[in-house]
Amino acid sequence: MTRLFATLLAFLAAAGWCDTELTVMTYNIRVGVGPGRAISPELVGENLDRIAEVIRASGADVVLLQEVDQGVVRSGGIDEARHLSDALRMNMCFAPALEFGGGHYGIALLTRWEIVESGAVPLFRPDYSESHPEYPEHFSEQRVALIARLASGERTITAIDTHLGLTADQRDRQLAEIAELVQPHLLAGPVIVGGDLNCEPASPELAHLSALRPVAEASEGLLTFPADDPVRAIDHVYVSPGIRVISSEVLVTDLSDHRPLVTRIVLPD
Repeated sequence: MTRLFATLLAFLAAAGWCDTELTVMTYNIRVGVGPGRAISPELVGENLDRIAEVIRASGADVVLLQEVDQGVVRSGGIDEARHLSDALRMNMCFAPALEFGGGHYGIALLTRWEIVESGAVPLFRPDYSESHPEYPEHFSEQRVALIARLASGERTITAIDTHLGLTADQRDRQLAEIAELVQPHLLAGPVIVGGDLNCEPASPELAHLSALRPVAEASEGLLTFPADDPVRAIDHVYVSPGIRVISSEVLVTDLSDHRPLVTRIVLPD
């Protein structure tokens, strides 16, 4: 009887006859290796299975992942997003940010919903070779946004995953680009934007996302980095007007150098 009731509720939600709750996670997985640990194929494989368990236990319907390897030598050639997708029986899409170590490195999205379409959009990439020669090379690393349209029955949402740069000036440009990407999707329905934004809630560059609202206020202290003793809130989820936030929390785990942020929301009718 309980199973029948749950099935009926799922059917009614899909048909738009009752509120649709959604659990969203954003998680920088550091290619499957915890803080202070060297990346090795053995450790990556073991940790990915543990990360899958964290995701499963959270009940997440949409998972925004950053620092994901695909076919890279250092992580044993594993397609990490596919590995997690198979373990969790979720749909997935991957957006490569750059070629690396015989494969690709980028961001990914897992979801229980159908992925109707998805695509990657390259974001502004700075050249600090002359203006800041003291910056290490990865400060100029290519960044991307992964845009996916998701569907469950008659309900559709747009989810945008990203991993922004390490300096405020490039994040300012990148967030301006993301704000432009968001606009047409706001006309089509609910929008979720999240990821490792590499900046605190009060950072001025986040003003570009004024058409959306954060799932947590700056005062709530949802600290995600570093995982072993977090002091910074740099992983965020933003939602479009009309989406109601039920709760947000940071999960305690050291499987990466970030902790995952999980939020429960209700989509508008």
